[in-house]
Amino acid sequence: MKSHELLSRRINEVTDLRDKLKEMLLFHLEALEKEDLAAKDRIELIGRLLPFAVNKIVAGKEDKLPKRQSDPLEGIS
Repeated sequence: MKSHELLSRRINEVTDLRDKLKEMLLFHLEALEKEDLAAKDRIELIGRLLPFAVNKIVAGKEDKLPKRQSDPLEGIS
């Protein structure tokens, strides 16, 4: 595959990702306006994973996304 074709494909993938993320964020922001705390948590998670997802697409690598760590204090009252 020629380098300009590969670059064009990567640009299209990043553009698609941007559009999907924008749609998800708008949905969650609407829910947040209704004081949906779960939506706020999802927005924060998306924000943490976004750089990894974009780097994966741009680099074309199969890097694994970091796993969400559980809160060690969760369940303690």
